Amino acid sequence: MSERDSRHVPWDLIMAVAAVLALLVAPRLGKQWLRDFGMGLGTGAIIGLVRSGWRARKRKVSESWALTTGKVQSTDVRAVQALLPRWKVEFAYAYQAEGKSYTGKDHQEFASKASAENAAARLRGASIALRYDPKVPDRSLAMQPVAP
Repeated sequence: MSERDSRHVPWDLIMAVAAVLALLVAPRLGKQWLRDFGMGLGTGAIIGLVRSGWRARKRKVSESWALTTGKVQSTDVRAVQALLPRWKVEFAYAYQAEGKSYTGKDHQEFASKASAENAAARLRGASIALRYDPKVPDRSLAMQPVAP
């Protein structure tokens, strides 16, 4: 569900560019606080980019997994601790694979609380497409993003 749609703002990339600019400008202005800000922003951007890369790798690996549908059992909206305000919709779902019942969890991030709450409301009880690993059926990944 965390797959990004065309309206997604690449905050991690924006933070990385802002950090580089702050680090380049700070020495010329003699502003220690700007350098420190750039270092903090850069650290946050690196963490975000690593997380995004891990998600992309997991998505790539899951392309060969079996496709099925699941039903969202619960949702939870939380603030994400970051330099830029973001909101995360965490959701749990149930699905059938190989004749057995399984559960999984996933999340999607949004720029505003209202968007996250709207997505959570649409997700509750909804059927969702997901992929599961036929070798390890309790390993799954939700496929489609929910528009804000």
